[in-house]
Amino acid sequence: MKVGDTVKVIAGSDKGKISEIARVYRHNSKVLVKDVNLKTKHVKGKQEGESGQIIQVCDYINMVIFVFITF
Repeated sequence: MKVGDTVKVIAGSDKGKISEIARVYRHNSKVLVKDVNLKTKHVKGKQEGESGQIIQVCDYINMVIFVFITF
């Protein structure tokens, strides 16, 4: 398993999505998959007078809930 491999999620709220691996965390058996397991994050404004914003970030998932897809 490496960055750029295409995978299909087989469990969870994103079941059935096909995407590619963006980062691998081998020390805790987790991976970061693009556009899967999106979380909402509220960010404060950095400068005075700047308003905050709500952004979506990808969170990592466990290695056992996806399968490799080869073309």
